[in-house]
Amino acid sequence: RFVPILPVMFQIGDIVEVQVSFAIFPLRQGKLKTSMILRSISLLDGSQTKVGL
Repeated sequence: RFVPILPVMFQIGDIVEVQVSFAIFPLRQGKLKTSMILRSISLLDGSQTKVGL
């Protein structure tokens, strides 16, 4: 289950899981552009950053 939080809650050293999707968008002249779309960030372990506080 996910609980929405502000992005500033994540700190350097946190262990996270990231879910992304890839999408391909057509551009002019028949070219394509690949984009990565962030779907979610899950905090798995934040104990390392709490030790430093």
